[in-house]
Amino acid sequence: LYGYVVNYFNANLYSDDWAITGSDYGNVLYGRLKGDWNPGDNLSFHAELAYQGSVGNQNPLVVFNSFDLSPVDLADTDVTFNENLVQSVFVDHLWGSINLGRFDVQFGKLPIAWGTGYFFNPTAKAAVIPFLDTVTEETPGTMGIVPSVSFLDGYLSVQGYAAFQDKNHSTSVFGVNGRWDNLPFGLKIKGIVGSFDLSAGWIKEVL
Repeated sequence: LYGYVVNYFNANLYSDDWAITGSDYGNVLYGRLKGDWNPGDNLSFHAELAYQGSVGNQNPLVVFNSFDLSPVDLADTDVTFNENLVQSVFVDHLWGSINLGRFDVQFGKLPIAWGTGYFFNPTAKAAVIPFLDTVTEETPGTMGIVPSVSFLDGYLSVQGYAAFQDKNHSTSVFGVNGRWDNLPFGLKIKGIVGSFDLSAGWIKEVL
């Protein structure tokens, strides 16, 4: 078991000449607990539990509301009293991995994003980048399966994925859910040449 905790505090001090006067503040607390279990040489499991609490100007709903763009009415007591708009706890990653020599397969709720993505990752098509997020650096987990097979002592590999949910990770259910033409997937051929990784891929993105 391992993990981390991040706390970020923000204060805005506005000039009297601005249309917005005074000041505001906000705080976001983020924690992530990770666990690994290896019951066999060729089998492993991984899970990540996340907590996030956002208040003040670090809560996206507060920011949206200041511009009259909030998706919920914060003046509606049925919403503000009966729903927790400040904190959430959720299982973000929960997956298993099987290694059969040259063939590997991961399955479950797992991060799907090819490339390093240190600054910009154009191949991250299975999940939406978190909006107004100042503390997390994790790739959101997507329900799916990720197989790969390697050749030439690992210098050449073929990787793929099938994601069983759309990029928005919608929590609603629609009639088009489960149709084959709405299945997101990707295929990539990757080769190692000296100090460089070269790859070519094809991705079907579904929103």
